[in-house]
Amino acid sequence: MRRALRTMILLATALAFALHLPMPLNAEEIPQERLLLLAGQTRLEVTRGEVFSINLFLDRTDPEDVVMELPDLPAGIEIDSVPVLISRADGVVEARIEGIARQAGRFVINPILIETATGPWFVPRILVEAAPARGERVPFGARWRPLQDPVYQGQSVPVVLEITGIDTFTYPEGISVRSPQSGLFEETSGIGSVISDTVAGIELFQIPVAVFLFTPTSSGEVVLPSAEVTALGITATAPALNLEVGRLPSMVEPSGAVGRFSLEVGLDRRALAPGETAQLEIVLEGAGNLPVLDMPEVTLVGLRVLEQIEGGEFVADTTSLLGYRGERTRTIRLEPEEGAGRGTIRVEAFSYYDPAVLRVVTTAPRLFELELPTVAGAVETGREPPRPSLLSSGELKQLRWYRILDMQWPLLFFLIGPALFAVVRLLAVRRKTGGATAAVIAGMVLFTSAAIIPYLNMQRLERAEELIRAGEYAVAGVLYELELQDHPGHAGLHYNRGVLALRSENALASVYHLRRAVRLAPERGDFRGVLNEAIAYFDLTDQIGVPGSVRPDILILLLIAVWSAFWMVLLAPPTLPRSIGLVSLLMVGVIVLAGVLWSVQVASRPEGIVRRELTVRRIPDESAEPWVHLHPVTTVQIELSYNDFYLVRTSSGVTGWVPRRDIRRFGVYR
Repeated sequence: MRRALRTMILLATALAFALHLPMPLNAEEIPQERLLLLAGQTRLEVTRGEVFSINLFLDRTDPEDVVMELPDLPAGIEIDSVPVLISRADGVVEARIEGIARQAGRFVINPILIETATGPWFVPRILVEAAPARGERVPFGARWRPLQDPVYQGQSVPVVLEITGIDTFTYPEGISVRSPQSGLFEETSGIGSVISDTVAGIELFQIPVAVFLFTPTSSGEVVLPSAEVTALGITATAPALNLEVGRLPSMVEPSGAVGRFSLEVGLDRRALAPGETAQLEIVLEGAGNLPVLDMPEVTLVGLRVLEQIEGGEFVADTTSLLGYRGERTRTIRLEPEEGAGRGTIRVEAFSYYDPAVLRVVTTAPRLFELELPTVAGAVETGREPPRPSLLSSGELKQLRWYRILDMQWPLLFFLIGPALFAVVRLLAVRRKTGGATAAVIAGMVLFTSAAIIPYLNMQRLERAEELIRAGEYAVAGVLYELELQDHPGHAGLHYNRGVLALRSENALASVYHLRRAVRLAPERGDFRGVLNEAIAYFDLTDQIGVPGSVRPDILILLLIAVWSAFWMVLLAPPTLPRSIGLVSLLMVGVIVLAGVLWSVQVASRPEGIVRRELTVRRIPDESAEPWVHLHPVTTVQIELSYNDFYLVRTSSGVTGWVPRRDIRRFGVYR
């Protein structure tokens, strides 16, 4: 029984050290009847280099049967492995355990096991406080403590710099840390907590002062340089920490991923219509070395990468302590290669090493197939296509292309600005103070704020210009398509996209974007001229005319001017001319407002372009009897929408129902 109890206690001691926890064998967990009575206190106050002794008594014991086993001692404390035993006449054996404090600081000696003929006995925990010299304060200690063990190459490991052996809870006044030479070393927060322990009636604290996520880039021995912590006027040095970094299994080397992850792969479409691109999205979510791992490889057949965007959001993993928690994303925009009828996308297998279960986890590869039909609307004329000039990037950045109705906040500022201008001016006049300057400044601030506009992606447009110079008009056109997703009402972008489609002989995309450019900027006669050139080049006869209108922005600006003038006239002294002016401005404002509504209505009239040859039916039903046929790139006016059908009208006056999927619809404000 005695041997069994001793074995259990030794196993508990070893397990506690393996888990990096405080020693569990204390006076509370050891049976009280097994604790020895000391001749002195359990708190020893000494100086550095001074010898101390622990005196205790063993009753009814033969000195020959006494065996002492020391626990792992703290750095700075040395204890003789053999105690001094003195037998007394009353049968009591006096034992003296001698040690020496090699360093200054507070050190806790965990229970010492003493084996006798009467069973195992334990010395209570001893607190040794070693001052540098008599009368000086006992310093605290500092150390590095990794929160993961073992450590592997590429693994993101939380490492805590902490104060140890301090009897006062405090915050550091300063720390000095050097980054290791090999690896990513990033400070973080939210990891680690204050640990307190009471020994010999003294409460000791273990305080984390800084936490870093360390990602070693090489295997072998890696050194964390020493660090300094200053608190309460004392500077403690955390000695350098030697970390043994293991190699990853060969299956994980392509990705270098360590942690616990889940991989999701998605493709937005399985067939590409003319002028369309496919988007492949790879999302890696979980906890581990997210910033440094490599995403799975992608193999393409019949497709090429048009644009690739890497992204991700991750923070320190404060729960499982695996490094970083969050996600990495890779978005790839793909377009078909010329002449390819089918495309294949293969996302290779992804392997990662899970340090919690010490095994490699591999996700299966993903395979996608895409139908790549020939480009509808492409017309072979045997003639050289027109080559109208493109708008430069400087011209595309001009404010003229942005629609006021698309920018609600600037419009609001334009409307509120004159009212606030008038209020400030009115107050200045009534108070007989020079408020003109303040009024002008207030008005300028409001009108300047109205110039807030969304910016173009100039990097994307510059890449498109490079492709244009290389003769890759179709590829450059796809980049313009991506930019138009962010700025659908930009007439300049539509014009350039239409010209590029014309150069690559894509009738559908050319007519669609040029018509949109003309409707967005009806004042540009050159846009209308290029549209007519494209229609003539592709021999397109059944085209409805582009409605003549005034650009709504012009009338809106005129309405704002009338609105501002109304407020200025309102500030004038009450006279007959003032009254006539106010009435006149109101009448003009009503007329201009009617013009705004008319222009917006004309601009919003929905149109559509036929994607492929289709049949017009008299009723909205696929099984209805065919009536007439429409050729690709025919423009139609959309009269009504019902379920999956449009009621359309052609330039010749033919009206009927067609499937919505076969019409590319647009309207300036739709």
